[in-house]
Amino acid sequence: MIIKNIARALKRFTKRLFKKLASYIVNRKINSQSKASISILKFSDSLPLHKQIYYLSFYLNPILDKVKLIKVRGISSKELNRLKNFNYETLDFLSSESKVINSFLDKLKKRSTINSLSLINLSSPSYNIGFNYNLDVYQNKNATSEMLNLSNRFFSQKKIVEESKKRYLNNVVTKEKSEKILLLGSGPSVDSFDFSNYSDHDIMICNSLVKSEKIKNLENIKYILFGDPIFHSGPSKYAGVFRETLIKNYMNKEISIFTPSRDYLIYKHYLPKKLFDKIHFFEIRQEFFNKDLDRSFHVNATQNILTLAMLPVAMNNYEKIFFAGFDGNSDIKKNYYWSHSKKYQFENELTDIKKIHPGFFKIDFDEYSEDHNKVLGKIIKSYPDILFQNLTESSIDALKDIT
Repeated sequence: MIIKNIARALKRFTKRLFKKLASYIVNRKINSQSKASISILKFSDSLPLHKQIYYLSFYLNPILDKVKLIKVRGISSKELNRLKNFNYETLDFLSSESKVINSFLDKLKKRSTINSLSLINLSSPSYNIGFNYNLDVYQNKNATSEMLNLSNRFFSQKKIVEESKKRYLNNVVTKEKSEKILLLGSGPSVDSFDFSNYSDHDIMICNSLVKSEKIKNLENIKYILFGDPIFHSGPSKYAGVFRETLIKNYMNKEISIFTPSRDYLIYKHYLPKKLFDKIHFFEIRQEFFNKDLDRSFHVNATQNILTLAMLPVAMNNYEKIFFAGFDGNSDIKKNYYWSHSKKYQFENELTDIKKIHPGFFKIDFDEYSEDHNKVLGKIIKSYPDILFQNLTESSIDALKDIT
């Protein structure tokens, strides 16, 4: 027993040592402008390799100049050539703006004993040496976030957040604004909402509400917030249509956009500069709720954009906060988090995204809703000096209490 315990401890120590060494070498490579190699050890048994390559290209295109080789294990030269010659434009359920370009395909190599070692590994099972990322979209609900984390090894989030904080202070905090703000969700209750009664409120919207022409034309819309790695910064057709709509409706409007610094590279690469320059990138931390964004530009990690970022931004700038369109979902047989207005949701693409990221939807919707209600209720009760009022029907208890 003692020998086994010593062996386990030694194995853990060795693994930690390798990870520290890998971190040091990868960071040295990045800082010295040299390139890192990536190994595909194993993706998903359920997903064809050409589809896996599409996913990978979407996330690596922004940092392709930092990648030396992408080495694929267990593939023949014939299979590799077939992979390179596949017509990726036939994958019409994925975002049209991302292309599997030749400079990416040229980096694909057959993994051999000569080029076997990589410090960044894409693998379903755990791999001991270097950084391991599990991109199995069928089994790992966090596969998209892991791919973003891989890309983020190639830039300084801290620097981006500090730059965004400076722009936030100039563009938002010090600007003249109403004392009241209306936060809008995309629930069915927004369909009949009379905006004319709230012309003296600044307005903050989230997610698929960027689709609404009616809301876009409101003179008092000030903020757009989104932050989901699947629905907004991912490779799906849904995310692609979301970005296209955001560009079409808001590129020429005076607006402040907020989203996690985790997604910085994706938006820098895939959005036009004119729209990209409107974005403020905040950091997500595993800490207590933070509304003092002018002091530290970070938010606490939660599962919903309302508690993640809408409330921190609103509470940092307003003393009277109103809610509309956060309906929740009262259906006993839930097959999705919330009830959505069909006017303000990308309905066709929503069906496709469940097929593309099946692992993400393997959650208990009741448990998710209950957790959201607890977090929201705690925030509202913790700040009695701020007025909170809900204006539309909702199945969320925390909002029922202030309706």
